Amino acid sequence: MAKRVEDRNIGEAVPTRSGEPAAKPRRFTLAELLVGAEHLPKLHAALKGALDGPSIGAELG
Repeated sequence: MAKRVEDRNIGEAVPTRSGEPAAKPRRFTLAELLVGAEHLPKLHAALKGALDGPSIGAELG
């Protein structure tokens, strides 16, 4: 006999069955992918100085 959901342990997988097939992954248009790209050069310039400092750990470089 199957356990009721309330009796399950937290984090335990709950099997479900759907009558619908799994949804296809969404495909994005180029316009959707480029939203916000105009801000990248400014962001890159702001972070450039952070890459100039000395290594402080076991970074590869």
